[in-house]
Amino acid sequence: MCVTVHIMQVKHDLFSSDHHVDITLKDNKGRTALSYACEKGNFEMAESLLFNGADINEALYWTSKAGHVDFIETLIAKGADVNGKTENGETPLMAAVSGGHQEVMKRLIDFGADVNEADSKGKKVLNFATKPKIIDYLSRAIHLTSSKDEARKPIEYHATPEHASTIKTYKVDKKHIGKALIVNIKHYYAKIKDRKGSEKDVNMMVTLFNSLTFEVIVKPSNFRATKDETMKILKDFAEASNHVNKSMCVVCIMGHGGNGYLHTTEGGEIDLEEIYGMFAADQCPTLAGKPKIFIIQTCRGSESQIGVYESDSSQDLHMPMTAACAHFAIIYATIPNKKAYRNCTEGSFLIQSINKVFKDNASKLKFTKMLMLVSEDVDKTEIELIKHGRITKDEKQTCCIEYRGFYKDIFFGNVHDKNHP
Repeated sequence: MCVTVHIMQVKHDLFSSDHHVDITLKDNKGRTALSYACEKGNFEMAESLLFNGADINEALYWTSKAGHVDFIETLIAKGADVNGKTENGETPLMAAVSGGHQEVMKRLIDFGADVNEADSKGKKVLNFATKPKIIDYLSRAIHLTSSKDEARKPIEYHATPEHASTIKTYKVDKKHIGKALIVNIKHYYAKIKDRKGSEKDVNMMVTLFNSLTFEVIVKPSNFRATKDETMKILKDFAEASNHVNKSMCVVCIMGHGGNGYLHTTEGGEIDLEEIYGMFAADQCPTLAGKPKIFIIQTCRGSESQIGVYESDSSQDLHMPMTAACAHFAIIYATIPNKKAYRNCTEGSFLIQSINKVFKDNASKLKFTKMLMLVSEDVDKTEIELIKHGRITKDEKQTCCIEYRGFYKDIFFGNVHDKNHP
């Protein structure tokens, strides 16, 4: 009766504009309405209390103690700490074990509950168990955790700064680092708009890759190319014989596009997979086993993301066998089906970010780490758009990085220092 009155009073206050809700109110047993609601399975009441600021970790504890599996997943999804503790140092797992709820116990462990945890008196999870099945399951879980910890130690040891990294790096010859092809299609016919200001992107990429000692090639010279012309530019670059003496290659493609294809000047479409296939080891053996970096500055659809910018619709050939399509790193300006943005005076967001991050960090950070910084920089870019005569800032751009068999890293290092590791 006491419990019912306690819950009903809080519920009345919760939905009454005449009362201030004291969700921390405790009864003579030191329990809140939330604890009773979770214990009794009154999840509607529990949700209301949580909405008004009740402790979600307290909810998880009492839900676990009562054995309500479904609501446990809801609470964890909302941010409850699976290893959160009560004033006595008890965790939800201890509550489930003491209540004999094996299914709840298993679910909590799946979500990362610590089977070796102890309460404030030093009582461990296993000590809360009374049922033989639960004791057996916990004992095996504890043994498995210990085995994993032991197996993990050598990996953690080798990954520390004092020891060599387990991630290999591609061989980079500073004198012959590689060739960079920049393809910029600015001019379009029919209903496709020209890409005003795209020269800014070209200039940034030329300056950047020149500073990294790449041999830079810009095509087409007049910034317009049909499908056949574009394919010939790419094929000629892929088949260049002097890749054999280079460490890698970069292909930067800028234009209008869609999800998986590039628009050419006359309105033609080129499947990006067809382009990547030109550089696969079976088609381009001079680049087999070497990193191939693609930067794709195009839209991948017409949808906006929910931020005035215009939108862009000498190495031995007898090396060990490698997958034909391995060693590719592809950087897309945006995620599938979404737009990519360009400032007509400053340049495209992705190109600006790559230029800034690589210029500042190429001498000290590895390639994959720099791509993380590029991704962060693009994400933080503020997009101003004019909609219905008003400036809005409600759209965002997310770059997309795809690795295909790219299992080593690249360190450009100080390109002027031949002795840099």
